[in-house]
Amino acid sequence: VKCNRLQFGLSVARDYSRASCLLHGFKGMVPYFNDVLISAKNKEQLQTRLREVLNHFKEMGLKVKKEKCQLATDRVEFLGFSIDKDSIHPMDSKTKAIRDAPRPANKTELQAFLGLINFYHIYLQQKATVMEPLHRLLDHLGLGK
Repeated sequence: VKCNRLQFGLSVARDYSRASCLLHGFKGMVPYFNDVLISAKNKEQLQTRLREVLNHFKEMGLKVKKEKCQLATDRVEFLGFSIDKDSIHPMDSKTKAIRDAPRPANKTELQAFLGLINFYHIYLQQKATVMEPLHRLLDHLGLGK
């Protein structure tokens, strides 16, 4: 995963750059600010990669909070997605929020709903059919663009 823009502005640029550089060259690692996802084909490879990362953190003077770690799991929630050995899925809580969302009552609620749908657009069949009337509503009310 490579970002072209910093999501939270320049104030986090140093921390994001540090996290990315810290694990550069390590295989199976996805650093994202204070989170690190380590993937492996089997338990032996996972143990090796985890040991490498923890040793590297120790050399850099960094600490890991044990209570925030999820080790050797078959499934993990990361950046709004549920990731398992077979594929990447939208998180159940997010798809439930979309399914159970009340009818938007104002511009802000409609834009928030559209944003949530757009985040998971690759999983939405017939996205244009679903989104087009909602975007037309924004345009009709003078709220689009």
